[in-house]
Amino acid sequence: MQSYVEMTNAIQKDPHSLVTEDGEFTYVLELKIADGYPKTTAAMGEVAAAELKDDRRRKKENISDYTSSFEKLMTGFDCFVHEFHGKQMKDSGTKKARTSPGYDSVISPEAGDIELTLRLLWLLRNICFHEAKWVSKEYSDGYSELMERGRKAGRHSLVNLPDRLEDGKSIVLDYDRYKEAKECLFKFIRKKGLPEKDILILRTRSSITNIKFSSDIRIGVYSRGCYYMMRYIDLKAAGIDVDLESDRLTLPENIVLPNQKVVVFVKSGISIPIFIERSSQFKRNRMGVKLEVTKE
Repeated sequence: MQSYVEMTNAIQKDPHSLVTEDGEFTYVLELKIADGYPKTTAAMGEVAAAELKDDRRRKKENISDYTSSFEKLMTGFDCFVHEFHGKQMKDSGTKKARTSPGYDSVISPEAGDIELTLRLLWLLRNICFHEAKWVSKEYSDGYSELMERGRKAGRHSLVNLPDRLEDGKSIVLDYDRYKEAKECLFKFIRKKGLPEKDILILRTRSSITNIKFSSDIRIGVYSRGCYYMMRYIDLKAAGIDVDLESDRLTLPENIVLPNQKVVVFVKSGISIPIFIERSSQFKRNRMGVKLEVTKE
């Protein structure tokens, strides 16, 4: 029988770290979190995962349906609004109040183009989430009312949306409209005064998915005025023990041949390749564990 910890770990994970095992090594990558917005940051990671799937479908099957990504994006929007107003209430000592994006007191469609757009998108998200994308008369009427209120206030949608919804149809957002929606959300976040460093974290977490760990661990060595790297596996193959926890690396007597890009150990005659690297690339990790980050 599984222990409580094992059962918990089976259905839960830390959304702000990545853990992988490769042979004798376990890698833990701590992801950055926007200050005060842990839920929003985690939600943006879900956006990236959904985008990856929708991107693949668009490229392989020529189907431009980003409704799944849109739903995740609106969850991120919901988290941000709740955390933003939660921080405001905490700072001001205000008692609990409404923080849902669906309330005028939180986001008014007359306040600006961004606000009108997000209220319309929020309604579309609710159709997707609560009605399985099916447009009912209740939602079509609500959509038309928001659009009319915005129009009377001189506002317009920043996303190419229809003037009204047709009952009995389903909601589908294509690539272009999804990208417009995403940009609108980040305009809203910037408008709320988040520091650029936190906006960058949220943008990055919403876009990057394939973070791959490489077991190509390299040891940084400074010798005779030269800074170079050697691969851990090459050192082990040469019979040299390396303590990855130590700040010191003791090597047998050797000769560095920078032109040939090898180091030769005098006693054994074994040579292994070296890699000339800029030391700035390894400021945070002395052992030089390489992380590959790609976006398909």
